[in-house]
Order: sequence, then structure tokens, then C-alpha cells
Amino acid sequence: MEDAMILNKSAHERGFGYGTVYKAQIVDLENMPGMSKANASSLHFGIGRDIATGGERPHSALEFLTADGLPFVGAKLKSGDPIAAYIDDTTRKTKFVKYKGDEEGYVDAVRLLGMLRFVFASTLRCS
Repeated sequence: MEDAMILNKSAHERGFGYGTVYKAQIVDLENMPGMSKANASSLHFGIGRDIATGGERPHSALEFLTADGLPFVGAKLKSGDPIAAYIDDTTRKTKFVKYKGDEEGYVDAVRLLGMLRFVFASTLRCS
């Protein structure tokens, strides 16, 4: 046998081979479509008035995002779920940034990297 390994039962019970992958997804509003060069503050994080936040049928993105457009810490995300929301001041519409990972992940940390550049990074823990 060339490729063999003997495992101890207690090592397996303690989590042998278990791993966690941390990914960072950065959302930079300067690189988003609709950012005007003349008006540097035409985009900002948040959920606009065009999104239903209350009533009988609130928007589905509200189970992942706070009112400031950033994800809840501990939110479970799968591919296609919103990870950020931003408002375009020229059209007054809310747009969403989707999570593009292949595996499910949990939001572990959210950091604003610069107020002038409107950047945030979300660290995802994928098991």
C-alpha cells in the first residue's frame, strides 16, 4: 500500500481533518456601476426608501442585512444571497451585491476600511 493512513478513534472524534476556511469579500463602491466621477459621493451603503422594511411582506434581503446595508455578523450565506446594499443617489434606487462563493459561509466579521472610499470587507467562515 502506497497511500494509507492509520487513524486513532479518539483523534477522529476530536475532529481530525476538520478545517475552516476564511475568505474576505471586499465591496468597493468606487468600482460599482453608476459611480459618477464628478460627484464622488453618489453611492453610499444603506437600504433606501424603495425597499419595503415593514408590513406584511418585508424585503427578503432584510434577513441578511442591517439598515446600513451591511450584513449581520453570524448570518448564514449561500451563493446569490445579498452581502451588501447601497443606494444610488442619482436614481434613488437600492442595489444589492451578491455573495458569489460556491460553499455556504457565515459572516464572521464586518469592517469598514475607509469612509472616503466607501469600502467594507466581510470575513466569511466556510466549513
